[in-house]
Amino acid sequence: MLYILIIITLYLTALATAGLPLPPEPVKDLKTENLLSHCLEITITNEIREARGRSAIRGPRPLSPDVSPDPPRSRQRGPLQRRDLPPLYMRAKCRNSPTDAFHYSRLELDKCLGLIHEDSEYTLIAMENGDGIKKAGCRACTYGNYVPYPNTNFVYPYQIICTCRMDTMILSLRFDGRGVFEYDSKSGRLTCFKNQGTLEAT
Repeated sequence: MLYILIIITLYLTALATAGLPLPPEPVKDLKTENLLSHCLEITITNEIREARGRSAIRGPRPLSPDVSPDPPRSRQRGPLQRRDLPPLYMRAKCRNSPTDAFHYSRLELDKCLGLIHEDSEYTLIAMENGDGIKKAGCRACTYGNYVPYPNTNFVYPYQIICTCRMDTMILSLRFDGRGVFEYDSKSGRLTCFKNQGTLEAT
């Protein structure tokens, strides 16, 4: 056991010396564990499910974060143009217990995220009704693991990665979703802060 601890210590020391960040700690947040234990297929979409299994697409379909959005008609993308973008939702397939039927719930990201601008950088932050997605002009987001260094074991789980446009700049913004999004077993909805999502019609 002592030998293993020595090896781990030397490994972490070598990483720090090389200037690489240490691996992220395991998830300990109860809100995130609650979400993961009750929900599957967690995605980000602008698709709104309607009655009888139909769906409606509000604006362009989601894009991959590594794909740039279509160029705007003008070089400047002001606040009015950003407001025209369709809302983005976290959507998940959830159930309260293994014997229950699955249902879908969705929650608008702007109810949970804000945007700050410091030192010429834009950052998504946890903020109740912060409209961060709208302010950043985000057209598409994904939810899942983020691997900053190819061919390594560095994995940041539960990340929201968005492709956004601020004026003439195309931005890739990343937000750590741990501890923000939750599943409320009483209502069967996704939640953040005091905001509850909606149940999709079946």
